[in-house]
Amino acid sequence: MNEVFTTEPGPETDRSSRVEWNCFYQAFERQTELFSSDTPAIIEPMSVDGSSVEHRIVTYRRLLEDVNRVASSLSKLGVGPGDRVLILVPMSTELYQCILATMKIGAVCLFIDPADGIAHLDRTAAALAPKAFIGIPRAHGLRLFSAAVRRIPIQISTWPTLLRWTRPWRELLDAGEPEWPTSEAALHDPAMISYTSGSSGSPKGVCRTHRDMRAIFAMLCEHEAKRLVGVNFCAFPVLPLDDLSFGRTSLLPRAEPGHLAEARPEDLADQLRQFPPVLISAPPGTVQTLVDHCRQHKTELPGLRHIFTGGGVVPVSLVRDVAEVWPGAELHALYGSTEAEPVSLMDGPEVLSETGVRTENGEGICVGKVAPRTEVAIVEATSDPLETVSPVDGIGEIVVRGPHVNRTYFRDPVQTRRHKIHDRLTDAWWHRMGDLGFRDEKGRLWLAGRLSHRIQTDRQTLYPAMLEPIFDSLEGVKKTALVGVRIVKDGVPRTAPCLLVELRPDGPAPEIVLERVWATARERQIPIEDVEPCDRILYDRRIGAKIQYKTLERKYGPGLRDYLGDSLAARLKLFRKLRFPITAHAIVAAVFTAGLAGMASAYWHEKVLSVMSAFFVVLGFFWHLRVFDEIKDLEFDRAVHPERPLPQGIVTPAELGRSATVVVIAEAAGAASLGLIAFGWWVLGLAYSLLMSVEFFNSLALRSNLFLYGATHSFVVVFLAQFVAAGLGVETPVLAVGLLAYSLAWTAEIARKLQMDPPEAPLQERLAQGEADESYARELGPRRTSLLLMGLQLVAASAVIQSGVATQPLQRALLIVACLGSAMAALSFWKRPTTSGGKRVEGVLALASVIYYGIVAAGPALKSVF
Repeated sequence: MNEVFTTEPGPETDRSSRVEWNCFYQAFERQTELFSSDTPAIIEPMSVDGSSVEHRIVTYRRLLEDVNRVASSLSKLGVGPGDRVLILVPMSTELYQCILATMKIGAVCLFIDPADGIAHLDRTAAALAPKAFIGIPRAHGLRLFSAAVRRIPIQISTWPTLLRWTRPWRELLDAGEPEWPTSEAALHDPAMISYTSGSSGSPKGVCRTHRDMRAIFAMLCEHEAKRLVGVNFCAFPVLPLDDLSFGRTSLLPRAEPGHLAEARPEDLADQLRQFPPVLISAPPGTVQTLVDHCRQHKTELPGLRHIFTGGGVVPVSLVRDVAEVWPGAELHALYGSTEAEPVSLMDGPEVLSETGVRTENGEGICVGKVAPRTEVAIVEATSDPLETVSPVDGIGEIVVRGPHVNRTYFRDPVQTRRHKIHDRLTDAWWHRMGDLGFRDEKGRLWLAGRLSHRIQTDRQTLYPAMLEPIFDSLEGVKKTALVGVRIVKDGVPRTAPCLLVELRPDGPAPEIVLERVWATARERQIPIEDVEPCDRILYDRRIGAKIQYKTLERKYGPGLRDYLGDSLAARLKLFRKLRFPITAHAIVAAVFTAGLAGMASAYWHEKVLSVMSAFFVVLGFFWHLRVFDEIKDLEFDRAVHPERPLPQGIVTPAELGRSATVVVIAEAAGAASLGLIAFGWWVLGLAYSLLMSVEFFNSLALRSNLFLYGATHSFVVVFLAQFVAAGLGVETPVLAVGLLAYSLAWTAEIARKLQMDPPEAPLQERLAQGEADESYARELGPRRTSLLLMGLQLVAASAVIQSGVATQPLQRALLIVACLGSAMAALSFWKRPTTSGGKRVEGVLALASVIYYGIVAAGPALKSVF
């Protein structure tokens, strides 16, 4: 009992010893003395009755029996070693029964947070193909929106459901056997796959092998406090596994799933009163809530000895509050991440005696000495991939390696290349923490903040985690957040540092506090351009420990920009310049409108006003297509195209959306002026563009099939072409009009995606997991891509001939030249498929499209002359 893991690997190649390496579950099974007693393993809150929280107490003996029953039932249903089990269950007894039973049979626990979006859930479930899905009824509701989740063969609900579309949990327990053999699992077999919060980009799959699980808990057990046996009030979902492997009792917090930060302090305090803990393991926000409540109600916790906190910045004020309210307890701040936990540990007494003063003086946040068998280096701060670890002096990005550090992201070479460093000389894998920091003279690690949160002005770089504690220490300030607001002055974008201040309700008057903030900024020469009070500093939804800087900037950005004299017109002008060059789009709209007008009517040149109206509607249509596309791809662009205006925050989605609304209204007026039939075609085009903005409710299928994506998205021009024809009084639909517009639009879509970069080139790095590889040449191959281009050119030429306007020899000669030139360009790319060759093909096809439209645009005029 109370066995401590070691991290020395054994003979992994020895088949007879493979069972030994199902190490985490065996550590749980070795609590043999507890299995014959009534010692609580898990204490779970069930409901609130008046002022008292009711609990379910599950003993080690009962937990082992239930785990065996679930394991045997899963095995009989066909779940075996290596199979993945998707688990969407909040912190509860059932969650740890699921995890232990899955590990016992050698299967792999899979955790995907639905808060990351249905698209991410659907994409990940499709890629990993779980054998079973265990979730609460609300989680099973996701099956209505995710085809991949619906396809999971075995569906189990932990609670009863009205509809019998799942197997009830009770059925597994009743049908299972109280004893069941433990399956084999080698040291490097996957044990658990979970996804990061995405604070440094898109969520990434972290695969913990049995070796990783063993190393993580071995690191935790090295701290003397983790050897205590008793009740651990545990608010981190993974840490009850540590308790169960060591023989402690896990007291789970009463909070809504995914909303720990919103838990009622009186409920949490009542739990601590009923079950006095020796340990508390919780995020800083939860610890602060408990401390404030205990101070207010003069509640003492005499048995409490240690508080472990982490997951975000631990304020110096929290360390002081703990020492004041719980003098018999010591606070320990753990630093780490999903991929590497823990990296270092800082004890409260050291904060109070030395580093806390330095933190409040703007030197950064000390997170202590590096954990045993863990190596940390400070490297160049860059968003680009790194090939080698080259330490630098001063502030840089923190990279870490060790036996407990995740090496690669699961089936995600793109994110692995972006966030890992493979030292090929030593075959060592380093993880990039995404945090900036430095080492002091004592070898301790200090944080300066996230790489993505640093604010780069024209003159210097500001680090929020270094500057915020200066203002947090002022009287009347509860918390501050330093955000960088993108503004445009004289057509040039720049970042304006602004400070958001959450005031204490019991502090001095707001104007006095804000004046002190301004005075402090001036005294320390911190170039803050605005100080704004805010209702509440926003934290992440999972554990309420990480400040949501981007969300704060989006929420308070408009007010800050108004104060700084930044105009929406200037920002929209810059967006248009960067993402919608008006001259180029106007030329395309003019060629498109004139060409289709020539195909549709022999007298279009006599209807100049109608053609002009159609031109402006087409140009407006192009604008709202661009806006819809930018908003649709915003999350993707934040991760891989942060330099674009929308991810930078130069404009907001709401502002772009309002501009699109104004343009759509103008389009509607212009379309209506051309007649009811033309207006009807425009409405169909608008409706189709709205469907495109939501990827036709099937993003996974479209993004994974570039052919289907191009075929569907190019079709919108058919409605636009029929609108032009109807606007000139021609009876629609006109087949030639639609065919020409569709074939040339799809040609343009293919031509700009003919990259042939090798898989490790920068283009490949910008593609997030699940996004289509945006190159027809790589997806379809050069041969099929060339054949597709030639086929589309034949369709375009046929449409020109069918229109009957290409009657003059010059027109026919140009048609032959355009068709043959396109075919030769496509053939040359077939024979020598290179990225530079793709660029040449794009230019030739663009010229051919102009020729096609020019031929038909000039046709009516030439007919009237000749």
